[in-house]
Amino acid sequence: MRCERVARLGLVLGGLVGGCVPSESGVEEAQAPAGTRRAALASSAEVGEPVLLADIAPVPPGAPTSGSDPKDLMAVGHNLFFTASEGEASSRVWASKEGRPGGAFGLDPALVSPDTSSSTRIAVGNTLFFLNSAAIVRSDGTAEGTVRLDPAAYFYSRAARNAQPVGNTLFLSLSSLPRYDMELWRYDEGVGLRQVANLHPTSSSTPDNLEAVAGTLFFTATDGRGRGLWTSDGTAAGTRWVTAMPTRIDQTLAV
Repeated sequence: MRCERVARLGLVLGGLVGGCVPSESGVEEAQAPAGTRRAALASSAEVGEPVLLADIAPVPPGAPTSGSDPKDLMAVGHNLFFTASEGEASSRVWASKEGRPGGAFGLDPALVSPDTSSSTRIAVGNTLFFLNSAAIVRSDGTAEGTVRLDPAAYFYSRAARNAQPVGNTLFLSLSSLPRYDMELWRYDEGVGLRQVANLHPTSSSTPDNLEAVAGTLFFTATDGRGRGLWTSDGTAAGTRWVTAMPTRIDQTLAV
């Protein structure tokens, strides 16, 4: 059986799914109600009837339309984030709080760009982070919960490349103004951004290649001895040098 691509979102029994409606011929094909331009909840016969999530851009009956074209779907906790078009207006990022019908909310385009090529999106718990070279925005799917983090205090040039979730913590490589000394930072809900450790007090340790392994953060950085492999549990005392990095290996990781 095949399935025609359709601009729909699926949420059935609390699970995020994409689906189609079986046709009389036995070939699954998507069918949207006439005269609508919407992000709809679609399901197969095994999981029940489709449920409308949001009519993002209604159009008159019979008008030609390709739909609001929901894409870049991302489930974060109990919320769904996606990009969709509002008629003639440009696309924006939307959030569906717990998948409630009629509960889709368009995020402020001044804070969140729908262009996935210009930012990195990372989910941590029930929060989605949007990172680029100029800002970090966190969203819990609500207007009041979509905010830019400390816009005047930090420099984010490497944040999008060097951000790694470990459990409910987001680790980042950030510079604090005005010195621009790049060190390892962490973000925790209810606490905010804070520096983990100043590994190179007279310069930047420039943490790079952040990776999570079995709940532990590993990264490369320098404390003046040359670049090495480090590990951290999120505390200054628990951030330790593991071994020196051979030059060729470090250069390969930095590509």
